[in-house]
Amino acid sequence: MNKRSSFRRSIACAAVLLLIGCFFNVSQVVADDEIELTWLISPLESEPFQVVISDDPAAPRGIIADILHEALASTPLTLKLIERPFKRIRRELLEGQYDNWISYGSPVWQYQPLLEIGEYVQVPLLTSDYWLISRTQDARDPHDDKAFFQRKVIVINGFDYHPDFHRWVNAQQITLIAAPSPRHALAMLEKKRGDFFLVENWRYLWHVKRYTDNPSAFAGVDVSHIHPSATLFLLVDRRLPAAVRQLLYEQLAAMRQQGRLEAILEAYR
Repeated sequence: MNKRSSFRRSIACAAVLLLIGCFFNVSQVVADDEIELTWLISPLESEPFQVVISDDPAAPRGIIADILHEALASTPLTLKLIERPFKRIRRELLEGQYDNWISYGSPVWQYQPLLEIGEYVQVPLLTSDYWLISRTQDARDPHDDKAFFQRKVIVINGFDYHPDFHRWVNAQQITLIAAPSPRHALAMLEKKRGDFFLVENWRYLWHVKRYTDNPSAFAGVDVSHIHPSATLFLLVDRRLPAAVRQLLYEQLAAMRQQGRLEAILEAYR
């Protein structure tokens, strides 16, 4: 064996040992510390992504809730649940009122202040496509801009929408009407207080089945050309120990690889 081959083998062995050492170090640090994560939720605005209020203990708890509970089940990490209105959560996070917090988000939402104190766990949980919902009899071709000129579009109060959507709104001279939740937005649409409702497909499918008497009264069309799809990730406190962030990554990556993330989503389709 020449010196160059011997040197390369030594480097490879050292790299393997380093990776093994990092793995055991991550597991040991987390096991020793037993860190409590502060989980901030706003059920009214966030169904079905976060907690869904139900008297049935077997009912889905929300997409993120189900994923988190499974991801943390075999770890010493625990969750401390705090419910707040959506806007209050943002304000209190930015004020630094919580340590070791965990939430969720998407780069498409582009809320920069929160990204300065939090970071994504880089395992995609799901992708949401944006739909324009209308009363069935008022459905329009989503690529026909003339069909939307000077119309009223309902959006959720406090949510972040992509600049592409706002450019389309300005070009079509559309009036935006704010609703406190998707449930309210569908009721407003039914009462003709707006012409269309912009919403992620997951939110729409959940709410139209559970909170309307006649789901067939509504129609939805994909408008990804107006508002890009949103890929959701866990969003965690940047001050979380590196070992905890690594453990979350490993747990979620394993769930995705084994098809367990997709299995959770099936309950919400």
